[in-house]
Amino acid sequence: APPKIRAFFDEPTNTVSYLVWDPATKDGAVIDPVLDWDHKSGTADTAFADRMVKAAGEEGVAIRWVLETHAHADHLTAAC
Repeated sequence: APPKIRAFFDEPTNTVSYLVWDPATKDGAVIDPVLDWDHKSGTADTAFADRMVKAAGEEGVAIRWVLETHAHADHLTAAC
């Protein structure tokens, strides 16, 4: 069976991140996760990435990998 793919759009950075998984094993990867950054306060939070983790749980997916496809000049990564 082909991999399952779920896209997540982050409006503030105009970025799409992905949750991808093997439907047979339920092993998955998060691709290019966004870290929420507030320039005015200088604070960060993981609300966007938390949505992806929640979706993985709802699908029964075990996130095995976090992948960055390129250097991100447009947003901070939530890969850590």
